Amino acid sequence: MDWTLYQNLVNGASNSSATARKIARDDFLRDAPANPAWMMAEIRGQQIGMLVRSSDDPNVKWFNASHDADIQIGDYIRLNDMVWLCTDLSDTDDVTLKGRIYECNLNLQYQLGTPEIYSAWGYFDPGVYSTTTHGNQDAHIGYQQFKLMLPYNEHTRQLQRDKRIATEVLYHPDGHKELRCYIITSNDSLGSSFGKGRVLDLKLREGLSSQSDNVDLMICDYIGTDASGDDVGGGWV
Repeated sequence: MDWTLYQNLVNGASNSSATARKIARDDFLRDAPANPAWMMAEIRGQQIGMLVRSSDDPNVKWFNASHDADIQIGDYIRLNDMVWLCTDLSDTDDVTLKGRIYECNLNLQYQLGTPEIYSAWGYFDPGVYSTTTHGNQDAHIGYQQFKLMLPYNEHTRQLQRDKRIATEVLYHPDGHKELRCYIITSNDSLGSSFGKGRVLDLKLREGLSSQSDNVDLMICDYIGTDASGDDVGGGWV
């Protein structure tokens, strides 16, 4: 690829930006597949090629795909049988579509007030302490917050504050099992609403297990299929 031309385009030094843009895009499509970092990703059933490169975090990667690649924020990107979540996109250089992806480490199981079970892959962050700043001093608050990123859709957007979710099964020496549970403290999608699509950013705090949890299905406050609610209306037929 003619990187000089590419830099000229990005820096606005080309006299014919439309021509330079087309040449740079064609060069990328021609040369990128020969790069060792080129990978084929599955996205919503489509095969899309991209250059994938590492970041400082082994579970986070950056990619460059064709400028018109059908990729949205919140998409699942499957690479080498692993599921990644697209959290950021940028096409400001107008030559390639640049994005950031996180490797999913939690397959969340949940219900929304009915026996139907929903599932969503997400990235569970190991947690950061909340801090406040006074002058030049950072103060650490005495509890730890956690973060879970999920695709934003008609089901996940109903995961609201105070809902309990489970991340794993805890095994005790006496043989009994219980869920490691967290309580949602905030639900935000606006912070990721740049471009097409959204990611749901959930803040969590650790909670306690309950007798109402289903350990085998990893669902907090489980609603069984035989659950019966109050009859609507009177008893007359």
